[in-house]
Amino acid sequence: MLLCKASLGYSKKKQGHAKEQERLVPWILWRLWKNRNCLFFQGNEYDAQQLIQKAQEDVVEWEERDGDEEHLNKVQTGLRTTSALQQATHKWMPPPPHSKELVQAVQRKTSWAQSILVTSENLKYSRPKSTRKKGKAKASERGIRASEADMLQCIFLLSDSGEVMLEKQLTGHRVDRSICAWFWDQSICQGDSFKSLPVIASPTHYLFQIVRDGITFLACSQVEMPPLMAIEFLCRVADVLSDYLGGLNEDLVKDNFIIVYELLDEMIDNGFPLTTEPSILREMIAPPNLVSKMLSVVTGNASNVSDTLPSGTASCVPWRPTEPKYSSNEVYVELDEEMDAIINRDGELVKCEVYGEVQMNSQLTGFPDLTLSFANPSILEDMRFHPCVRFRPWESHQVLSFVPPDGQFKLMNYRVKKLKNTPVYVKPQITSDSGTCRISVLVGVRTDPGKTIESISLSFQLPHCVSSADLSSNHGTVTILSNKTCTWTIGRIPNDKTPCLSGTLTLETGLERLHVFPTFRLGFKIMGIALSGLRIEKLDLKTLPRLYKGFRAQTRAGEFDVRL
Repeated sequence: MLLCKASLGYSKKKQGHAKEQERLVPWILWRLWKNRNCLFFQGNEYDAQQLIQKAQEDVVEWEERDGDEEHLNKVQTGLRTTSALQQATHKWMPPPPHSKELVQAVQRKTSWAQSILVTSENLKYSRPKSTRKKGKAKASERGIRASEADMLQCIFLLSDSGEVMLEKQLTGHRVDRSICAWFWDQSICQGDSFKSLPVIASPTHYLFQIVRDGITFLACSQVEMPPLMAIEFLCRVADVLSDYLGGLNEDLVKDNFIIVYELLDEMIDNGFPLTTEPSILREMIAPPNLVSKMLSVVTGNASNVSDTLPSGTASCVPWRPTEPKYSSNEVYVELDEEMDAIINRDGELVKCEVYGEVQMNSQLTGFPDLTLSFANPSILEDMRFHPCVRFRPWESHQVLSFVPPDGQFKLMNYRVKKLKNTPVYVKPQITSDSGTCRISVLVGVRTDPGKTIESISLSFQLPHCVSSADLSSNHGTVTILSNKTCTWTIGRIPNDKTPCLSGTLTLETGLERLHVFPTFRLGFKIMGIALSGLRIEKLDLKTLPRLYKGFRAQTRAGEFDVRL
């Protein structure tokens, strides 16, 4: 009996010792790894006895924390029960207007639309091409479950006559083409005011539209979603197609519809923007050319999609290829600006703004880190940056810090408001009596910008009540089209005289005076200067000692209107 009891106690003690050893196994491995790091990086070495002792201390600490977590869970369970009882006895009340929670919710909703296309540049492929679509489908399913409401369902491309040139269904919920017929009927009935609306609520869908060179990009969604995301994505699609096809018109889209479909497949996945960086798209889908068209006819393979992933897929900067190499490192910066102005009948400047872009062309080896600073960044408003720009340096010091894409790209957009002068003046005069109008228009330099003003032109639409026109100028050429559009091409302003357009307009029978006056649209271009006053201070690059940098600027007229 005593022997049995002794053996039973020994076996229990042995089992307890075995369990203790099992608990020590993972902590011994953890301590082995830590001791290895200490030996390599600090030169400290520990023996086996110290290792076992440290592992035992880790086990004790871990068990104590487990006990604390169990106690905390019990406390939290009691608190939830108490909170549930309180909610059952109190009626829910909506938050007051402009409450903190409501403001935060609105800010989160609007900020997501502005950041979605920036963050989408990081959602590139991380697996071989053979499994690309399968991985995209799984990610899409997770995205639908997480945010099913915030996605596009279909994209249509319409011609200027309302014909559906291209249809791309993005989700499993098919959108019928009848929505395009409804849209075009409304645009015909309501005119230009309807076409200028970026967001339209139809009886069945929310529609988002932009118009580029006579082509309407129309996106559909059956639920509410951030409108800025949809509009910005359509703008990206239009820019990429214009870059790939060398322009944007109905014939180009129909001749290259395979490439258009392939680009849309890569740019959006199940209604969510995916890859919108032009440099990465060029590595995935080759731009159309004569050689590729001939090969597609001979081989019967019309696909332009590359068999290999872009070189920047595994990089932390997916907009840049891996390790590009150049014999000479060059970077060029260009300020491209458009001036919009409105001048009333008294010659006063009502509005004058400049919309500008910072265009760059980088041919740099490796992964350069550039820093671009302006002499007067305080004048800039409404900035929009490329995804490569780091926001924190700009917010704190107004400095652009970025790793540039390879080749040409647009670094940022900006606007400068409340300018006080224009480089060119326009002085129109129209008098009418006895069914005849006399017109005289003077064009000259208001303030010398320091550079030559080129490509000056003036266009206006003759009123419908004008039956005929006889116009001439002392400099340049005057053309009148069949739709009563008059264009005066001046070019450069001569030094010896002021350009003047004069002539007579004959009104229709029964009209004595002209009651509707035309609006004059001015065009010009100035090379070598930015009329906004923005100046580049410096462009730094630390990694490459020998670097050639080039800067240039140009300003042209945008919507420069003179009203009578």
